[in-house]
Amino acid sequence: MEEYLRAREPGEALPWDHIDVGLSKDFLLAERDRAHGQEPTQDCRAGRCHDCGVCDHKRIKPRLAPAGLTPPAPPPPPPPDRMTYRFRLEKTGPARFLGHLETMHHLGRAFRRAGVDLAHSQGFHPHAQIKSDSALPLGVESLVEVLEITTLGIQRPESLAERVNPVLPVGLKLADGRLAAPGEDLREPDEVTYHLLSPAPLEPGRLEDFRQAPQVLVTRDTPKGRKVLDLKTTLKHMELVEGGLKVVVGRDGGRPKPAEILKAVFGLSQEEAQAARAIKIGARRLEEA
Repeated sequence: MEEYLRAREPGEALPWDHIDVGLSKDFLLAERDRAHGQEPTQDCRAGRCHDCGVCDHKRIKPRLAPAGLTPPAPPPPPPPDRMTYRFRLEKTGPARFLGHLETMHHLGRAFRRAGVDLAHSQGFHPHAQIKSDSALPLGVESLVEVLEITTLGIQRPESLAERVNPVLPVGLKLADGRLAAPGEDLREPDEVTYHLLSPAPLEPGRLEDFRQAPQVLVTRDTPKGRKVLDLKTTLKHMELVEGGLKVVVGRDGGRPKPAEILKAVFGLSQEEAQAARAIKIGARRLEEA
């Protein structure tokens, strides 16, 4: 690179000397000297010839275009069709440690790496049309996230997944792609089902105590202040199954995190609750019941 960009003496060969552009090198050197001296070169179409070497004054000569013959600008090409697709997004393994915004950024970059043209929003700060139905808590895995993307041009859903999956971070995977139905909305589900695998034993007696209690309160400190959730209101179903705990969580009064459930119901320590593996295995909207 340095060899091509270094300064050269006037007599040296230039990297583009092998290309004939019609202009003589002597004319270009003279123009260089005139430019250094701040001397203008008059337009030869209205004055004398500068003998640059382009014209032969027979077939090629200075001329002005007749007035009124400027062709109109071609019409802009029609915008490509925008197509919206839905995918089931799996977020497992190390990907569970990606926050929601980080996950969206990684997905957007993966689509760009795969050469997929995503539609963008309008306005001063356009962003790619890629969104999910909910924000998964940090550290929680999922097999049932819903991802919606809008592309420029028509694509086969299975082809999109085949192109994007190889360039996604480990633990993220697109599956079950399809075209979004007209008018189909994308909103947070009313109920989600978790399978919790705890490193500490879960005592059945504590589950029975929870069922008999009139209320079980969980306090959560947020940037907007302290929030109190009643697990008796929001937990729709909970049972011990082989290998862990199955729990159905609603939205009434706020949605508790899996670690909060394990601490409040089974008395696990903060470290034990955070070490539990939480997998989101189901999501439901009430009108779909």
